[in-house]
Amino acid sequence: MLQPITRRQARKRNRPLSTPPLQGLTRKVVNVSTGSSVDVTGTIVQDRGVPTGPGLVVSRTSTDASGATTSTPVFWLSSADDAHPHTENLEQFTSK
Repeated sequence: MLQPITRRQARKRNRPLSTPPLQGLTRKVVNVSTGSSVDVTGTIVQDRGVPTGPGLVVSRTSTDASGATTSTPVFWLSSADDAHPHTENLEQFTSK
């Protein structure tokens, strides 16, 4: 289950690039077997177990009015299929 994270934890997990001009570049996850790619710019990517085995969960962070930061899954990728983004059953990656 994903737990809400603080801004400090998000920065620690996703260390910013040391060269400021590179921060504006697009980030992609590429399946080297098929050549397909998925844009993950502005998201947090975590390696996790997904329904079909090992994979990645892609999440976005948001901050509410009180300053609390939460992470919300957007889609997941499986290493066992054609690497297309899955949006079904995202609730399995959220905390209750």
